[in-house]
Amino acid sequence: MKFWKVLAGLAAAAALIPYQVEKDEETGTLKLKALTWEATRSPNPEDGGTQVEVSILPGLSPVDVEDLAGPDEPAGDPEAEMFDDSVTLGDVPPVTIPDAQ
Repeated sequence: MKFWKVLAGLAAAAALIPYQVEKDEETGTLKLKALTWEATRSPNPEDGGTQVEVSILPGLSPVDVEDLAGPDEPAGDPEAEMFDDSVTLGDVPPVTIPDAQ
């Protein structure tokens, strides 16, 4: 049981501790990257303060539900294409097999 607690602690530390720190001296921007989050601190030119941006799970992009559903089904029987006897191979020329004698 102690093994799993240590393993869980190491996994949490790996996900939360930053593995990359970038500092831009010209703009004064500091960027921290971890596995599960990303933070950027930069000076705010409007009021002279500091601007902080935090992104949770930066590697994941949002997925539309419509993209997961696939294209709309055509009218009629959707299985008709599977049982159609015609086969098209595009630009492949027909192949003739000589009779074996």
